[in-house]
Amino acid sequence: MRPAAQVFVCHLLAGLIAGPLAAQRPPWEVWRDLHRLAELPAGDQVLLRSSHCLSGCRFDRHSEGDWRFLRLDGEEGVIFEEEGAGAIVRLWMTTGDGTSQPLDPTVRLRVYVDRAQTPVLDLPLPALF
Repeated sequence: MRPAAQVFVCHLLAGLIAGPLAAQRPPWEVWRDLHRLAELPAGDQVLLRSSHCLSGCRFDRHSEGDWRFLRLDGEEGVIFEEEGAGAIVRLWMTTGDGTSQPLDPTVRLRVYVDRAQTPVLDLPLPALF
């Protein structure tokens, strides 16, 4: 195909798809309007998982059976588990009695995606925060 014919075909294809695309709202438009950031698209949901005890109990690391996990998976404590696509947008942790103390480098955060056996993220807590 000659260069002039290639340019014509490209312009023709661009013209054919430009109309339908122009009729749709650009996906990045939400980032230009700060008021739209708080809108949740239909079918989406916001989830919160917390180790906070709703009955008012307090965590005591010396008591037996006092869990801060959804469940144990072998020797790992699961702190969040959800099916489907999503994004983790915030992690918040306290140490000890809730005061600012150095994070224990022996404690690791591992993130597994889509039931994988190998974590996509495996870091000691101080490296993450």
